[in-house]
Parts: sequence; C-alpha cells; structure tokens
Amino acid sequence: MGNFRLPYALHTVRVTCPPEVLLKREQARKDRCLGSAEASYIWLYPKDRYDLTVDTNEMTAERCAEAIDAALFPECGERSEERKAAWR
Repeated sequence: MGNFRLPYALHTVRVTCPPEVLLKREQARKDRCLGSAEASYIWLYPKDRYDLTVDTNEMTAERCAEAIDAALFPECGERSEERKAAWR
C-alpha cells in the first residue's frame, strides 16, 4: 500500500484457513470454478501486514467476529447484548 493519509483509521483483517479446508469448502459450495480458491490463496492475497488474522478453521464465525470486535474496540471490553446483536 502507498503512503497516504486517510481521514479515518484503517484496520486490515486477514480471514484465512488452511488450503485443504479451503478446497473442501470450494467443492461443497458448487458455485466456484474448482481450483480458483487455491490459486487465489497462493497468488492473489498478501500474507502479511494485517492488523489481525482470524482462522476460520480454528474459530467459529462468532468467535472470529468477537476477535475482530475486540481488536477494533478494545476500550469497550466485553460486548454488550446490543453489540452482539449488531454482528448477527
């Protein structure tokens, strides 16, 4: 990324899983060109310079959302029920 200033904070989150899990998900969805997920995993996406990485193989979707929420809003502590509902 270039050096420029934004009028707001920019946080980057890498959402990932192992290639073999990605392949199984791609096959199960049946709406993808087989092999495109692996190619994207290898060639398209940077692997570093993220503020946070969540692994969807190691964590549930809700736990990933909680980790992102905690990283973006550390001053809020535990999420309230209203904030939990907003993530759904």
